Amino acid sequence: MRGINFAQRRPDTSLFTMDSKDSLPFHVVIDNCIFQGVDSNDPTAAVVYLNSPKLTASISHTTFQTNKVALGALAIITTGGNITLNAVQFSDNIGLQATGVAGFNLVMTNSSLLAIDLLLENNTNPGMGSAMVIVSTQSSSNFTNLSVKHNIAETNPVSVSLILNDTFYMTGSSFVNNTANATSGGALGANIATGCSFIIEGSAFNANQAVTDAGAMEVVNTGGSVTITQTTFANNTGGNQGGAVRLSNSDSSITNVTNCNFNNNTGISGGALASFSNHWALTNVIDVVFINNHANSGGALYTDVTDQ
Repeated sequence: MRGINFAQRRPDTSLFTMDSKDSLPFHVVIDNCIFQGVDSNDPTAAVVYLNSPKLTASISHTTFQTNKVALGALAIITTGGNITLNAVQFSDNIGLQATGVAGFNLVMTNSSLLAIDLLLENNTNPGMGSAMVIVSTQSSSNFTNLSVKHNIAETNPVSVSLILNDTFYMTGSSFVNNTANATSGGALGANIATGCSFIIEGSAFNANQAVTDAGAMEVVNTGGSVTITQTTFANNTGGNQGGAVRLSNSDSSITNVTNCNFNNNTGISGGALASFSNHWALTNVIDVVFINNHANSGGALYTDVTDQ
């Protein structure tokens, strides 16, 4: 579909649904469309819902705005699929349940996601990710120029929630003024499984806040490899551990924070960065600049290593 404006106020279910159990390849192209004003109380509804194995979906120059749904403005479930998003905007959407999301919701296995020039702005949700949730198994996610700003997670953490058992790469992206009103990870939360590779480079996190830990980003690494490089964290506030970043590392995980800048972040323990590890985990902080960060313990950096 191309060049269509979908405006519908109260559908009984999703506005556009493709739900196939067929093992044959399925192709969907959405280009230059607007999906707006959908308002549904159905707990299984999204604005656009795509559920198919071997799905090839290309969505470009499309806007999802001012929708109120449970599963997200765009919800995709696939195994063996290839998803491409280019210049897609999610703005002013509202999620309606704690297990859902307001913006983009992706569950994929043995699949790939390529996302370029995504904008996630002013989305609100009581659930696990107000703007975007990705649950990924043996798949790859690649983001370039992702912009996440002014999103609010009301009762559960983060604007962007990632549950990963695969490869994640993000570059040239920005997270600005996102809020977790009840828990941790104001802008981004990632759970990294054994064998997973998680890389963020050349990005910026500015003026994000969380009521508890990790004003900008919380990473739970249980055996994967995490690299955060050439990235700036400025003016973020965490209510407890990690004004900007909280790292939780265990089970032979490796985390590298290199060539980053932490400026004017505030927390209780670790004004810029708080790192918690067992003795099997390795955390490296190399060529990092800390300027004007504030905390009661560890104004710049707080570490805690246990024998367990």
